[in-house]
Order: sequence, then C-alpha cells, then structure tokens
Amino acid sequence: MPARFRQWIPLAERWGIADDLIREDCVRKATPEQLRELLAFGDAYDAILTEWLAGPESSALRPSEEYVAFTCLGIAIDLARIKLA
Repeated sequence: MPARFRQWIPLAERWGIADDLIREDCVRKATPEQLRELLAFGDAYDAILTEWLAGPESSALRPSEEYVAFTCLGIAIDLARIKLA
C-alpha cells in the first residue's frame, strides 16, 4: 500500500465494502456531505489510486486487504458520482 494512502484508511474502511449490494446501499443512504468527502478524495487521488490498483497487485491471486478495500472505495466513488450527477 502506498504510504500516501495511509491517512485515507478510515475512508477506505467506511466505503471500501466488498459486498456490492451493501456498498450500493451505503452510498444510496449517504448524506450529500458524506458523498462530497468521498468525491474530494476521488478527485484528488484518482490518477494515483488508479496507478496503484492497476499495478502488479492487480494480478495477485490473493491481494491485500488494503488493496481490496481501496478497490471497493474506487467503486463507491463512481457510485457517488452517479448519485450526485
């Protein structure tokens, strides 16, 4: 896990839900303020996050818990963009 993402672990714990249905429900029920916080992270770190998630660990048979959480966080960001559109 890149060191620059350590400060965002709480955000990944909140939104990096592996279950699609539960993640979608959480985004659907989120307040606009919560969604703006999520999108602020996505806007600031999208390219760096994509670089990490598309890197060598993307082909790992057992990716780290952090990798999975941040992958799901990225999906939550996409859902938030749709909801606020």
